Amino acid sequence: MLSIREATIEDSQLYFDWVNNIDVRRNSIDSDFIDIEDHLKWFSNAIKNDQIHMYVLEINSKEVGQVRFNINTNIAEVDYSIAEPFRSKGYGRYLLKESIKILCNEVNQINFIKAIVKSINIPSIKVFKQLNFKCSRINNKKIVLCSFKC
Repeated sequence: MLSIREATIEDSQLYFDWVNNIDVRRNSIDSDFIDIEDHLKWFSNAIKNDQIHMYVLEINSKEVGQVRFNINTNIAEVDYSIAEPFRSKGYGRYLLKESIKILCNEVNQINFIKAIVKSINIPSIKVFKQLNFKCSRINNKKIVLCSFKC
């Protein structure tokens, strides 16, 4: 059974492991590996910040992916990842679709959701397009900006 829950402080190590996955680093705008102390400090602050919404996708209580929305005024920037064994199975699309519904219902001020994606990250670009995000290349065609109206 698929379910989405809010992230908790207990998810910190899980997020750390996912963010330092080699494929996640390669597809990230900043591809440097994350230090554990920096991550723990960031995560502790993020989980308490009402402008950051973080959710975890589970299948039968097993964590398979995460999504984070950073809210700035009326725009939420989205970042997500799926654990390696669960990629290319439609879970990214499900996680984004359902978490966007949750976010747009819970936070009335949001008008747009945007994603900044490396142009080499074809799977993510496809997912955003499948969810009716409008995508266009920027920054010498190395970056794709995708946007969606809530």
